[in-house]
Amino acid sequence: MPLATFEYEEDFKLKSLEGGVVRLRRMSYGQKLERQGRSSKMSILMQRGSKDVKGEIDTLTVQAALFDIKTCVVSHNLEKKIGETIVPLNLSEPGDVAILHPRVGEEISKLIDEMNNFEDEDPN
Repeated sequence: MPLATFEYEEDFKLKSLEGGVVRLRRMSYGQKLERQGRSSKMSILMQRGSKDVKGEIDTLTVQAALFDIKTCVVSHNLEKKIGETIVPLNLSEPGDVAILHPRVGEEISKLIDEMNNFEDEDPN
């Protein structure tokens, strides 16, 4: 019988940070469904149209991005400075994701999106 599960990981050299490398993995189907569910909830909230809804959408957008990074970043060599000490960033922690340089965060998010966009792939 054909194997219907697999894990795929790939290393990416960051263009936005010299020497920066992230190892990303593809989401499983269940994780992709969870990600789509978060997006659907955002669309429904947008149709309601009040100021409170905008706050909810912003929160859901952040939660979706944190989910993507926590789910897909396997390893990296990114660091932060605490006082005079240099330590690795913990991209499973929202606080560490929040302090990423915007270009680095955007590049990682874009790579995750590209890696998990199956619509553009050749089915063979």
